Amino acid sequence: MLPGTVSVQDVSDQPNNPSPTHDPDAIPAGTKMPEGQPQPPSERVSPLVFLGIQHAMESVGDGSGMDPFLLAVTADDQKGLWRFPGSNEQHVTEQLAQLDPKPAIAVSVFDGQMPVEDELHDALIITAWDDAEEKSAQVVQLYKPGATAEDEGTPVGNPMVYGNGENVLR
Repeated sequence: MLPGTVSVQDVSDQPNNPSPTHDPDAIPAGTKMPEGQPQPPSERVSPLVFLGIQHAMESVGDGSGMDPFLLAVTADDQKGLWRFPGSNEQHVTEQLAQLDPKPAIAVSVFDGQMPVEDELHDALIITAWDDAEEKSAQVVQLYKPGATAEDEGTPVGNPMVYGNGENVLR
């Protein structure tokens, strides 16, 4: 177990390709954007991004918060999920960089808020890493919390590419 984690779950039985809602007008995963614009997650890590969103929707409940978590897959298909209660993005990224064996792809998911038209909305902040890519990709998924802690959250719109950052898997 990584230092600072409370629990580790075996996610080996999770599907390799979760089935996100398909929008026929959406740009296919891994499509490169024009130079100067944030680049989306690679086609290889995109299914893990959607798995992270799906898992988070099951965890956000009534909006009282969700522990940050990390999903990772190694080159030999070892899969894992780590939760980091109370951690910040820097701590989770440092823990990712220490994993052995080093993952080939990984995503971190944080619960937060994002301003849209001067109003704060609940949002998942997702960072996706692929060891074959130069940079990581930051994605935001707005959501509506469930009515009670037992209810799942509901995604609002499609995930949005927000930016790019350092790739700690390279």
